Amino acid sequence: MSSITFIASAQSSASITSGKLTVPQTVAADQPQPTSRSAKDSDTVTISTAAQEALASSKTDASTYTNMTPNQMSGVAMNLLNSGKISSQQCCMLLSRGLKFGHQGENGKYIPPTEAEIASHNNTPMNYVQYSKDRISYAESVGLTSDPQYGYESWKSLLATLQDTAA
Repeated sequence: MSSITFIASAQSSASITSGKLTVPQTVAADQPQPTSRSAKDSDTVTISTAAQEALASSKTDASTYTNMTPNQMSGVAMNLLNSGKISSQQCCMLLSRGLKFGHQGENGKYIPPTEAEIASHNNTPMNYVQYSKDRISYAESVGLTSDPQYGYESWKSLLATLQDTAA
């Protein structure tokens, strides 16, 4: 049985890193812990075959940003921000994609999104690379390339980062 290991002491928050994809430690959290630990064993965790398969399947599209949910992207975007690869503005651009802040009810009354609407949004996969390309194309088609409010240059830089950091 092959295994994937990570060094918990070398990271600020424990996670499994394989290539360019980082998966939160929750994948490995339920794994049996060794009963006797040597100095070498104290810094590594071996995950089960099922967890390895889950990691491998998540790498198929998630590691290229082409099939990720907003829940998945939130952690990835924060990692990109914390590593200095994207700005806080670009992080917000990724995290606010398609987010509905509610809708208008009778007599113009604001109605916040329901828990079900929020859950549906947060768990619906999307293609972040294509979304970025669409934002760039839109800006070019309506003449917003020089409008700093739109963030055309930020979208171009964000797309380049997503493409450069994809596994």
